Amino acid sequence: MAYATYREQRPVDPQQQQENQSKITGKGLARIYGYMGIGLAITAAIAVLVAWFFSSRINFASSNLTAEKWFFGYIGTVIACGIGCIILSFVVPVMAVSGKHSIWVPYILFTIFMGGLLSIILTAGISWQIIGEAFGISAAAFLIMFFIGYFSKKDISLPAYFLIGMLSMALLVFLFWSIFAAIGGGWQTLRKLDIIYSVIICVIMLLFIAIDGYRAKQIAGKGGATNNIYLYCAFVMYSDFISLLVRVIYLLSILQRKN
Repeated sequence: MAYATYREQRPVDPQQQQENQSKITGKGLARIYGYMGIGLAITAAIAVLVAWFFSSRINFASSNLTAEKWFFGYIGTVIACGIGCIILSFVVPVMAVSGKHSIWVPYILFTIFMGGLLSIILTAGISWQIIGEAFGISAAAFLIMFFIGYFSKKDISLPAYFLIGMLSMALLVFLFWSIFAAIGGGWQTLRKLDIIYSVIICVIMLLFIAIDGYRAKQIAGKGGATNNIYLYCAFVMYSDFISLLVRVIYLLSILQRKN
């Protein structure tokens, strides 16, 4: 009798069904952004700590030899962090798909390694004003493109991938132009092309953010989505945001030097 009652098809109010669906997607989206925020906070803290630790040791070294040791120690740390990020960028998706183990540990390790890698921005002398402006611009652009994809009623993957392909072709053309410019000694032309590269890369990243926003909506709307899936979505969005932020910082730095 209970099984018969469970199997019985009852009329469902479409409005009630839509409200329930929005609650599910809202909770999933909140978890994705929460996990992403944790990753960004860890990365920022590690970047500041690593930059402060090595900079203070280098600047207040008792001799040039000691300063060189700390300098090469910092270079080694950055290289190790870069290798760690590359390895974990493959480990996290594999673990998320398998679903056998939680990806919390590799995700946190990835954000820590990324913090060590991004400490270069601080040690390179980039002002906090540029970093703050870049973060604000990147956050605004990220949210706009994410919600464009998230609230899109149609699958935007195919047209977005088509645009990404066109932009990639343009990037290759500019790459060949830059090679010829470097051979011919046209360094001014090369600098202009470098700015164009960065702009194209930023546009490509924005398109990827919209695509990932659409996919996040699909995953968040599924009641059977696991915590690993939400973590993986956060990992993807975190990576998109970091990639965009680095390019925006680079563009703002170039503009500041010209001024």
